[in-house]
Amino acid sequence: MVVGQALTMTKAYLGLNPLLSVILLYLFLLVILTLAAWSMGHNVKRFMTSFTIMFILTFGFWWLFGYAYFNATPDQYAKLHIAWSIPVGADGILIYLLLVAYLYPM
Repeated sequence: MVVGQALTMTKAYLGLNPLLSVILLYLFLLVILTLAAWSMGHNVKRFMTSFTIMFILTFGFWWLFGYAYFNATPDQYAKLHIAWSIPVGADGILIYLLLVAYLYPM
C-alpha cells in the first residue's frame, strides 16, 4: 500500500508508462553525467558502473520507503489498516544511501 506518492507532476505525462519514464530518466542522466565525468578526466567505465548501481539503489529505496510500513505516521495507522511502521521518509532514503556509499566505496 503506497502512502500518497504522486505518479506524475503534470497531466501531459499521464499516458507514459512509469517504467519507461524511469528508464528514460536513467538514460538521460547517464549520458549527461558521463559526459561530465569524461570531460573531467575520470574513468568513464567505472563511473557508469557506479552511477548505475547508485541509481538502482536510489530508486529501490524510494520505491520501498513509499510503502505504508516505511512511511506512515501513527495518526495514519487506522486509515491505512496497519498497526506499526518505521517512518523513515525522504531523509531516511538519503541516510541509507550515504551508508551504502560509505561502506562500499566505488
